[in-house]
Amino acid sequence: MRPILLIIYITAVTTTVAQEYPRPEITAEQLAEELAGIPSTDEAAEAIEENIVQLLSLPTDLNTATGDDLMAYGILSPQQIQDLLTYRTQHGDFLSIYELQAVPGFDLPTLYHLAHYLHVAHPAVTPALTPREALRQRESYVLMRYEQVLETRNGFRDDTPPDQQFRGSAGRRSLRVRTVRKGNVRAGLLAENDPGESLHWHPGNRQYGPDHLSGYLQLQRRGRLQQLVLGDYQFHFGQGLVAGGGFNLGRGTETVTAVQRNAVGLRPYTAAQETGFLRGIATTLALNRHTTATTFCSRASRDGNLTDTATASLPTTGLHRNTRELTTRYALQQTTGGASVRYQRGRLDAGALYTYTHFSLPVTRVATLYNQSYFTGSHYQNVSLHLRYTYTHLAVFAEVARSFPGGLAHIAGMLVSLTPALDIAILHRRYAADYYTLQGHAFGQSSQPRNESGLYTGWKYRFNRRVSATGYMDLFRFPSLRYRSYTPANGHEWFIRITYQPVKTTTLFAQLREEVNTRNLSALDTNLYSTSAGIKRNYILACDYAVTRTLRFKTRLQGSGYSFAGSITHGIALAQDVRLDRGPLTITARYALFNTDDYDNRQYLYENDVWLASSVPVYDGQGVRQVLLIEYTFTRHLRAWLRYAHTRYADRDEIGAGLDAIKGPRRNEIKVQLALTF
Repeated sequence: MRPILLIIYITAVTTTVAQEYPRPEITAEQLAEELAGIPSTDEAAEAIEENIVQLLSLPTDLNTATGDDLMAYGILSPQQIQDLLTYRTQHGDFLSIYELQAVPGFDLPTLYHLAHYLHVAHPAVTPALTPREALRQRESYVLMRYEQVLETRNGFRDDTPPDQQFRGSAGRRSLRVRTVRKGNVRAGLLAENDPGESLHWHPGNRQYGPDHLSGYLQLQRRGRLQQLVLGDYQFHFGQGLVAGGGFNLGRGTETVTAVQRNAVGLRPYTAAQETGFLRGIATTLALNRHTTATTFCSRASRDGNLTDTATASLPTTGLHRNTRELTTRYALQQTTGGASVRYQRGRLDAGALYTYTHFSLPVTRVATLYNQSYFTGSHYQNVSLHLRYTYTHLAVFAEVARSFPGGLAHIAGMLVSLTPALDIAILHRRYAADYYTLQGHAFGQSSQPRNESGLYTGWKYRFNRRVSATGYMDLFRFPSLRYRSYTPANGHEWFIRITYQPVKTTTLFAQLREEVNTRNLSALDTNLYSTSAGIKRNYILACDYAVTRTLRFKTRLQGSGYSFAGSITHGIALAQDVRLDRGPLTITARYALFNTDDYDNRQYLYENDVWLASSVPVYDGQGVRQVLLIEYTFTRHLRAWLRYAHTRYADRDEIGAGLDAIKGPRRNEIKVQLALTF
């Protein structure tokens, strides 16, 4: 009976899809905006890029996806996830992604959204795929990429002091390989050289050709040994107070489901960022039907600015271009070990986690007013307890953690569907100023869970099939001093977005966000510090619409205003995107204008990029930016990308600062990528 029903609705879906405009594949740009929103700093933008690439580079099979895997995308409610898993248990593996229509609570818009992220590895019914979708679903590939800024940066100039001159070429070169064997053995390799880094063989300095090498071997099974990972990996447990917390970055357009972190356990590390991962061995064992145990051991080299007996700081840029930067390369060893026990039965998911972190040289600090409670020493430990419980339309979650030495951190929240149209999220957190963790990435205003308390409320309401609204309010406090804020401070942030989709091919939205934070006032004539509240408001108006089956436009107006100490400044950016699909050829272009009074009003706009890359450039000053992305499919196994970006400033004769500065008002970038799939 099931195959007959499947044939009927697959036929219906195929007919429906043939009559619709093509649905473009989800891009890193769209995913970042949904999960992360607009970044507030350059560091946040870089973290978003790496997390999105990490997520897109690990395709998920609908028939092997766990509840945590599904939750990682921040799309489905707890009830929808439970319904999907129940359906799969009762009826067996999905034969096609379109079978999701038979799952209670799933409609076509939800199905289309999920189809961007999930696939059926060996479908019984194969729908027509775009070339990019076919490429994404091939889990084995070789990816070669080259990118370069065409202008000469200061680090490459002959008049730069010898100890600061870059030793390598001006291009960034990378090679990414991924292979899957027998469905449960996966392996990956990433080799990369940043611009200015040399390519040579020097085992004594732990360099074996490229400056950065990363790889993994992963075994997944359904027996007692559920998972074994060798090489580079990350681990995600609980709500992220100790370990990872998953890919959900929070404060994006998904204001409800993305708040809860996902405990996906072990994951291979596939991003290019040279920090934030472990290197060694990790295993997950099934102790019984409901209990698993994960153990991990890592010994990874880290960059460090060293004194005679200690480490003054831990750089995270991963740049090793000149003599000065090379002195920090892999200067110390970080050893991390620990274990996690997890109990899953029915709607209950609970566990405990212990980690131990040791540095080969003690970490010290250059004393400042704001870093008095930062970690110092050669080692620390973390212990946490976490749980999650789902009951029909309600999901509650919590985690409590303690660092030794250090203090406590806790987070607790709930997701609830009050009506079929209204979803609510409530989350409370409190992180002590002396709570220490390097792997933690819990929900909060700061990049690490420390020195913060707050209450977040998010909501999502669907007026009808065409109109929906999302929003949140976050009230927070920083009990101790912070960088550029030398007093305890309160703040708040709120966001609202209204989306209107009159037809399937057109989407319009308006968005407004306000953030109030405290900052030091200038103190030129005194050594006393005083602070004042800074108010920043961001707004976005956007329209995404298809003119024909092959031509699509996206228009975006984005701006901000910043008020501080009686002064008000502004910034604005206008971007027009065009996408043309003509058989094997896809062309995407952007023309953008921007004008900002100061750096506080810089604008971050996500841009389309090559496959498995994300671009979040900062628009600062006055100028024009143009981007052209060309994709061409030669065969089902060979695809190429060419990307060119040009920025022209009207308010400066030098772009950037320091060794990365460029003489003149223009900056040109080129990127070439080739993908071979098998």
